Amino acid sequence: MTMEPSMVSVVCDGSYGSIGRISGAGGNETIDFVASPAASFLPARSSSSGNYTVIWKCDPGQAGTQWNVVATGATTGRSTSFSVLGQAPPLPPLPAAGTNLLANAGFESGSTAPWAIVDQSGTTSMTTASTTIAQVGNQALYASSGSNSGGSVGQDITGPIQAGQTFTASIWARHTHAGGAPQSATVVLETIGGTLESSVLAVT
Repeated sequence: MTMEPSMVSVVCDGSYGSIGRISGAGGNETIDFVASPAASFLPARSSSSGNYTVIWKCDPGQAGTQWNVVATGATTGRSTSFSVLGQAPPLPPLPAAGTNLLANAGFESGSTAPWAIVDQSGTTSMTTASTTIAQVGNQALYASSGSNSGGSVGQDITGPIQAGQTFTASIWARHTHAGGAPQSATVVLETIGGTLESSVLAVT
């Protein structure tokens, strides 16, 4: 009994797919599989000519695993061995250059969603405002910190962001602080498990 190919690379995306073909089994024979590390197999029976298409599934968390498998005919005792190497699913394509990854970036929806208050001790309220303070369009964000400082708002980006790529973050801001003294604002980009990038801007 022979499995072709004897070394298979599969994408672990949680879906079933054929990975090869066993030939030389008995006709209509049950085929048993033993894998190390353990794996689940669909019930297997060869065709009348002794052939069987091997079906496999692995999940994304199993990427990088190599399984060594022995397939044995339950009646004839014939066997063959093969290996399966799990590969990570391909990353989604990056957005085109110039694409804004922020949702409702200009607050033109008239709502603050999906923006949220990040620092509760600083920011006391967050609303949209009219064209009286909007740079372009019809809306802008109005965030009030009262007598506190350090308030912030932000949103999570769940789109296709990959290591090694360059992303640009920018804002337009103005303040309504009594006396007109310059204030400062900080743009922060933070990745889970990565580094924190920030830039401080003077706001007039």
